[in-house]
Amino acid sequence: MRPTRRPISLAIALSCLALLGACSSDGTTSTGGTGATGGTNGTGDRGTVSLELASALQPFGSCDDLLGYLKAEATERVTAYGLPGVGYYGGIAYGVPEGVSAPLAADAAKSATTTAGAVNESAAGAPTDAGGPAYSGTNTVEQGIDEGDTVKTDGTHLFVLDSGSGTLRVVAANDGQPAETASLRFPGYPAQLVRVGTTLLVTGTPDDTIAQTDGGGQNASDGPTREIMPVWSGNRSVVWQVDVADPSSPTLVRQLVVDGTIASIRMTGDVARLVVQSPPDDLGFVSPSNPAGEARALQTNKDVIAESTIDDWLAGYRLLDATGEQLGDGRLAGCDQVSRPKEFHGFTVTSVLSIDVGNGLSEPNTASVVADSQQVYASPQNLYVAIGAWQDPIVLPADVAASGDQPVSSDDPPVATTGDTTTAIHQFRFDGDRATYAANGEVTGSLMNDFSMSEHDGVLRVATTAGAPWMWGNGPDSESFVTTLRAEGDELRQVGRVGELGKGERIYAVRFIGTNGYVVTFRQTDPLYVVDLADPAAPAVTGELKINGYSAYLHPLSDGRLLGVGRDADDSGRTTGAQVSIFDVSDPAAPTRTAVYTLADSSINAEYDYKAFLYWAPEQLVLLPMSSWGQDGSMFSGALGLDIGETITERGRITATPVEQDCGMPYPMPTIAVEEGGDAVEPMPGTIPMPCPTWAPPIERTVVIGGSVYAIASGSIQAAALDTLTAQGQVSFS
Repeated sequence: MRPTRRPISLAIALSCLALLGACSSDGTTSTGGTGATGGTNGTGDRGTVSLELASALQPFGSCDDLLGYLKAEATERVTAYGLPGVGYYGGIAYGVPEGVSAPLAADAAKSATTTAGAVNESAAGAPTDAGGPAYSGTNTVEQGIDEGDTVKTDGTHLFVLDSGSGTLRVVAANDGQPAETASLRFPGYPAQLVRVGTTLLVTGTPDDTIAQTDGGGQNASDGPTREIMPVWSGNRSVVWQVDVADPSSPTLVRQLVVDGTIASIRMTGDVARLVVQSPPDDLGFVSPSNPAGEARALQTNKDVIAESTIDDWLAGYRLLDATGEQLGDGRLAGCDQVSRPKEFHGFTVTSVLSIDVGNGLSEPNTASVVADSQQVYASPQNLYVAIGAWQDPIVLPADVAASGDQPVSSDDPPVATTGDTTTAIHQFRFDGDRATYAANGEVTGSLMNDFSMSEHDGVLRVATTAGAPWMWGNGPDSESFVTTLRAEGDELRQVGRVGELGKGERIYAVRFIGTNGYVVTFRQTDPLYVVDLADPAAPAVTGELKINGYSAYLHPLSDGRLLGVGRDADDSGRTTGAQVSIFDVSDPAAPTRTAVYTLADSSINAEYDYKAFLYWAPEQLVLLPMSSWGQDGSMFSGALGLDIGETITERGRITATPVEQDCGMPYPMPTIAVEEGGDAVEPMPGTIPMPCPTWAPPIERTVVIGGSVYAIASGSIQAAALDTLTAQGQVSFS
């Protein structure tokens, strides 16, 4: 059970100081704000804050050293409610004057990315392994770096995860007449998969039969009392190895269960890099059920730390065969494989687990850092994880802490602030099928998503927004930066930076292509900035375009063009529907919008899920799962096909398939005694039919194989002709 928490608006606002990226806007807007261009080299800049570096890495030579570090940091920061930042990074503990009960900060949520070369080849198509028809792949952040997704194909079959039933569906494409050939039920709930040849790696959450790993946490008390309750404990994840050499009989080969959450998968060649976040959730902390128990809970939690062992802090694993028979177990990373940055970055251990998919699951090959992760980016040589830098506890005035609430607005900012936000970045370097923790640094501001990072010629480019976090990045003092960093020894050192992008606004989209960066900010209008990064020491804004609305996703096209997917807006900044734009950026000093396609009262999934976007380059066709609402109350749910040429024209639509719903039993009519001829009669109860509207599960992904498009929704796949998007065959899953 989690500790009871007081819902205070100030706590939510201050949590953003520790994790601004999780506090992004949903698209609502306010007035004002214009951008300015500027450049910098070295450590100077036209922005507001200079960069600070988290210097040299601190590898641990022994388990005693690692345990001593964790105990010392935990004892200093533990509260009556446990450790801030355990299970959700950067929660703020309140240091409260004596005699005042301490409210806890609200939970911080996590946010959804950055670079590609010209046209994203993973989405543009490839021949099958056997030389069959061309087919599309997952839309990814970086060209040539595949990612985990809910569907993969080899050009002959579709491998689809049905998470609701915990099943892998194998579907033959059959030239537009899809048919399920087999299914495999997992002992758990699959979330994403990658494919190498005839081997699939599927990650997800295990069920209770395989969830427990060895070790576990301390039991902090003899049991709950009226004053103390146990704190909720953490998650497990699982990797399943599946052989699909015979598509009619997919076979579970091995299972790897790990402590923590698998946040992301990146593929470099045949090696899967799994980013695993493992907070020490099983320590056995307690929390008070009322203020009277705070002192006792605090002492209990300090005792828990003092009595903890290294296995209470480090993630464990179990390697199992297909039947659940254990083949091995231990720590996910040995103590000598764990490092930390000089500055404290939390108690969660982030691990990069490398798996050679062709060789299958075996003992873990892991590198770890004592720091959380939020955004992930991988190049062919390195993997980077980023997280809002840790904020130490804030001491509020006694009257504020006692009130438990405080309005937060631009006119009435919080009493306590922690100054400018920073983001910590950790670099893991690849060496064959291994990864090692190599360097770390910090940049001003917060990243929007994974697209906010990109590596080119050994230089990491990072786009961030800095400003008042309680204004969701749209405060009057907010501005955005593009910072360049290079690894020197074990530090990521700033090479250059350009600031003053979108004053009073925040970043909505980023794309790095070659030596240029493209940044979209928004508050009332949509400035598209072109940033020249050819000289990393002197990045500079070369051009700017202002239009109404914004792009939330940018995709490279050929001939110096960009495709933008986002929302249209009126002159006041109020969004009115979906918008798809073509930008000509061939002249970096004068970007222009050459075509636009708008859909009133509509939403395109790619705005918040880039893997829902598919650009099929051979036909210059964009496929976009979407929803729209008519003025008459009608609704469309499906996928939109747009031809991308000099203009944007609609090729057709694939309508999501309605499903029958079980609306339950009819409502019984009340039984009422009535008078009939002077005698009371008890009538038979009737029924009132329940309305049972049709519902179509939304299309989540589209895949091109040969001359057909396959639209994947929960419970079904429907095919359409590529040239017209008219319906072909369909398969439904029972």
